[in-house]
Amino acid sequence: AEPSTYLNCAGFAQLSTDLTQWYFVYGGSAAQTPIALGTGLGTPNSNSTLWEAVIYSPSTERENVYYQLFNHTTDAKVSGKVSPTTFGTQTPANTTGLTIQTFRINNTTAASAGLDVADIYLESDD
Repeated sequence: AEPSTYLNCAGFAQLSTDLTQWYFVYGGSAAQTPIALGTGLGTPNSNSTLWEAVIYSPSTERENVYYQLFNHTTDAKVSGKVSPTTFGTQTPANTTGLTIQTFRINNTTAASAGLDVADIYLESDD
């Protein structure tokens, strides 16, 4: 499934329709239009790049979601903020429990897909 169709999520993805850049995908009870992060960050299918992904949603700001993707190889960085007008629909409701998920697929291409995770850090305000 295309990551931009997932509900109750926030994360970084490569879409099947664009191999040139990363996207920030998110949604609450309805999937939202992905945010293109630009080609200056580097191609998502590079197997020699170390990425640092940060997603932060402070408990004091309702359902606002801050994101940052950093390319450690080139020092390129993109960051932004999603500020929903319809809480729980555009972003996950603040009562929705979320977990970390990592995956890599190649859709219908008959080739292997890989993902190496070096570190995961999770913190809660509560």
